[in-house]
Amino acid sequence: MKDARLALRYGLAGMVSNTGEGVLIRAQGPCSSLRAFVKALKDEVPRSACITSIEQRYIEAQPGRKGFVILASQAGGERKVLISPDVAVCRECISKLLDPEDRRYGYPFINCTNCGPRFTIIESMPYDRPGTSMKVFPVCKECAKEYHDPRDRRFHAQPNACWTCGPSLFWHGSNGEFVPSADPVSNAVKALRQGHIVAVKGLCAKAGQNAMEISSDTGLRWGSEKYPLPRKGQGGIPQPAHRGHGRP
Repeated sequence: MKDARLALRYGLAGMVSNTGEGVLIRAQGPCSSLRAFVKALKDEVPRSACITSIEQRYIEAQPGRKGFVILASQAGGERKVLISPDVAVCRECISKLLDPEDRRYGYPFINCTNCGPRFTIIESMPYDRPGTSMKVFPVCKECAKEYHDPRDRRFHAQPNACWTCGPSLFWHGSNGEFVPSADPVSNAVKALRQGHIVAVKGLCAKAGQNAMEISSDTGLRWGSEKYPLPRKGQGGIPQPAHRGHGRP
């Protein structure tokens, strides 16, 4: 959480917790540090975050209190928090994705606090891993260390995962049989180039509604809905499309 990092920066003691109404922060310290903390909250909003309002009130300080902690989320009450959209992979994650020396080299589900899935994996609010479709993937020791380190850019990144503990890609044949493959994405691209239909199943919160079919001839089908893919000569992209690493 960005607010916990800022509290540590300004030497404040207190706590922060997610609630259905928003983020609750209780902080104590010198007045100048508190003012700087509030200003930084407004000025240094994470790329994927949006602050709609900040309400402040003074409370009695607790003598001798030290450290700033993140408490468990508080469910219940009126829900006012906006659900974050999925965020395209950031430049930092792309650099790690393409780095042969990094432990997440080539990992298709790489993410951090600035990018990755949000809306499509959320099952309940407040937004915590147990309330997402990622709850079935217990984190490994290295991912847990990143998650709990305020200095790490994966600090409290709920979908945080790697090759050791996270989801993987699999390739299945036309009859549903498992086909061993070192690169399922390349298998899918090859099948599309050959005019076949590819069904993609993800980790959406609503498991029964997260499969789609892509055909080089008929376009994209999601449930009962059909969406044509633009073709060369129709003012759209040439077929087949080319994958790239740019952000939209």
